Amino acid sequence: MKYLNKIVFINSADKSLPYAEINLDGNVHFIGTQGVGKSTLLRTILFFYNADKQKLGIKSGQKSYDEYYFPFQNSYIIYEVQTETGAFCVLTFKSQGRVAFRFFDSAYNKAHFIDSEGKAFEIWDKIRDSFGKNINYTRIISSYEEYRNIIYGNNKELPKDFRKYAIIESKQYQNIPRTISNVFLNTKLDAEFVKETIIKSLNEDEIKIDMTTYSQHLRDFEAHLNDIKKWTDKNNTLEKQVDKVSEFYASLKFLEREKEESAGRLGWAINNVKAQQPKFQELLTVENLKKNQKQAKLDELDSDFEKKKGNIQKQIGEFSSKLKEISTKRREYELVKINDIIERVTKKNSLELEQKNHTVEKGILTSKFTEIQQRFEALLKQLENQLKEFENNKQAEKNVANANFTNFKDEITNQYKTIFENIETQHRTELEMAQSLVKEKENAITSQTIRQAETKNKRFYEKEIEGCKNEISDLKTKIVNAENAINQAKKEQKNLEKEWQLDEKRITEENRREVEKQTEKQAKLKSQIADIDQKIENSKDSLYSWLNEQVPDWENTIGKVIDVDNVLFKSGLNPQKVSDNNSDFYGISIDLQEISREVKTVADYENEKADLQNQITEIQKLISVLNAQREKELENLRVKFHKKLK
Repeated sequence: MKYLNKIVFINSADKSLPYAEINLDGNVHFIGTQGVGKSTLLRTILFFYNADKQKLGIKSGQKSYDEYYFPFQNSYIIYEVQTETGAFCVLTFKSQGRVAFRFFDSAYNKAHFIDSEGKAFEIWDKIRDSFGKNINYTRIISSYEEYRNIIYGNNKELPKDFRKYAIIESKQYQNIPRTISNVFLNTKLDAEFVKETIIKSLNEDEIKIDMTTYSQHLRDFEAHLNDIKKWTDKNNTLEKQVDKVSEFYASLKFLEREKEESAGRLGWAINNVKAQQPKFQELLTVENLKKNQKQAKLDELDSDFEKKKGNIQKQIGEFSSKLKEISTKRREYELVKINDIIERVTKKNSLELEQKNHTVEKGILTSKFTEIQQRFEALLKQLENQLKEFENNKQAEKNVANANFTNFKDEITNQYKTIFENIETQHRTELEMAQSLVKEKENAITSQTIRQAETKNKRFYEKEIEGCKNEISDLKTKIVNAENAINQAKKEQKNLEKEWQLDEKRITEENRREVEKQTEKQAKLKSQIADIDQKIENSKDSLYSWLNEQVPDWENTIGKVIDVDNVLFKSGLNPQKVSDNNSDFYGISIDLQEISREVKTVADYENEKADLQNQITEIQKLISVLNAQREKELENLRVKFHKKLK
């Protein structure tokens, strides 16, 4: 028994599997969460059996089989197949941009593909050298059909060294990989159908063809045979060129299909973005409104700042004005000699007394004394009195002044010291406060100037603006993706419409053919009914009527050999009885035991007619059912189409 025993991944599965060995020697159950590699392994197993990258269940938009499983030059997938006599391996690798195969007659050995440093060999020469002389290997197999012929044992036109790598031997194996693909892709299949497909594929009976049926195709057979011989000639280089052209054409078609799919996805994304553009435009409008509100609030804060700045600058001006006024007053007092004025104010009492004396003197001088001597004596006495009084006053004033001076001196000294200290302390505090206030205002002015410069140069809400820009960029990207999605959806819609039209056309055509078939059958039945009606109508003047009247029990004698259509119901024959008993016709009894033909009566024909009419009725009902079924299938197609559109 031959079976797939092991799969080895080297630098495969989109760079996620540097090295992995999976044994398949028995019943295997895959279980795990999403993304652990179940589908990756199943597609690898399926590719071993069908070698068809288009039937691996890879969805549109996903990486291709070549890109996903063979991302590097040294990416390999090795299949180990166990046989009754040993094991052989199938090496898959990327060659000229697509997956190719090599068979080698040995079980898997890690040392053949991984060096001592744990790196996979990048070129075939190193792998070949590691095989040595004891392991046989085949040439590169680039054709997937040739690979399937090898593993399924279609040995026709294959070299002998490939035959030992077959897991079965069948010339009609084509249904096996299709069935395996359907099983792996969860396509609904009955078990009996699978068994029947495999059994038929294993049937080695050659299909016999009746050459007489194809005689018209055998013209110029020799010329075609010579062309085939030229084509199959071993030295023919044209076949290799054609293979290369076919491979290039297949690659070109694949690239064109990928291009169309990419264009479809891009168009779908653009349409999706266009569809979402109004929504994001509305969001952008809301964000712009928020931005304007923030800007208005920022302008309001700037206005409040300017007002506070003006008030502070006004206070600074007032303090500066007061300081200037103090300095000005100080200079003015120094100019008017305020100290001399203060000293003169202290002489007010003496000057007032002097003024009083001069007033008295004036009164004496202006009195009515006639005698000058008396006047002078009186004046002299008065002067002496005044002098004494003046001296007394002055002495008293002197004493008082001395006492006062002493007290005043002490008091003034103390007051001076106190006032000086107070003034010094007061002015020092005020000066320090003024200087501190000035420095504070200067620092505030500097700070406000710096803030003003920062405010002029600063980009407010920079993070928010950057976030909005990023969001706008994301929205634009989403708009592009949305437009692409819409285009893709439109493309899918067109494809679905075409698919629906084709299905509708197919169903309609099948229904039409079935209806035509039943109509044709109905026409044949009607024709039979017409023939029966004609027979019944002609039975009155025909041999059939005469025999019923003239020859008793004729159904068991002449009726067994007579031609019903051409004789029995044919009119104008003028039947008569004859006396010749040896005659084998017209009433002569002969031995007809070997004839088992049954002659139908008019009632039988009536019954046959009724049966035919019932068949016609059934056919009409079947046509109605087929029409209803067609309408139902079309309705199901419409529902399916609309679901896919949604």
